Formats: sequence, structure tokens, C-alpha cells
Amino acid sequence: RTKQYMLTERILEQYKALLDEQYEINQEKGDVLLLEREYWLLYSFYTSFYLSKGDLANAKKALDKASSYVGNSLVEKDYAINTYLAVKARYYKAAGDIPLALRYINEVLE
Repeated sequence: RTKQYMLTERILEQYKALLDEQYEINQEKGDVLLLEREYWLLYSFYTSFYLSKGDLANAKKALDKASSYVGNSLVEKDYAINTYLAVKARYYKAAGDIPLALRYINEVLE
């Protein structure tokens, strides 16, 4: 299982490196390719990854980064919101806050 974690972490790091590279290209060329949704998904995936490892501290950090993209009209009304809400529910379940976890699951189901 450790090999799977290492592979998953490497894939997430590569995904982030590609997003960061595209961000730099956007800055240099004035491109308008929007990356907010992709970063939102990336940090949701990181949260899920850390939860799978039982690493609540890093899961919280990743969730906080993902949360910074909430409210962006360019990423709302997309499956990304359900991905984010589901992982947020998983985080709060793992952290022992069942009522809050249920609240986020209910939001996914709406």
C-alpha cells in the first residue's frame, strides 16, 4: 500500500507542477486560461489522499487551500463542487464532527 501512496503523491505533485507551469505561462503571455477549478480539484484530491493515509493535519491544510476557491463563480455549478463537498464531509467525519459531515453530505445530495 505504501507504493500506491507514493505513486498517488507523485501524480498529485506532477498535476500541481503542470498547473503551476500553466499559471506562469498565463502570467507571461497574458493568457486567460482559468485554473481556479483545477486548483480546487487538486486540493480536494490532496485532501482525499491525506485522509486515506490518516493524516488529518495535512488533510486540513489541503482542505483550507481548496476552500479558498469556494465562491468563485467560475467554478460553481460543476462536479468540482460535489467533489469538494464530499471530501469535506469525509474530513469532518474523520475529525469526529459528524453533524458537520452530515451537513456537507446533504449539500452534495441537494
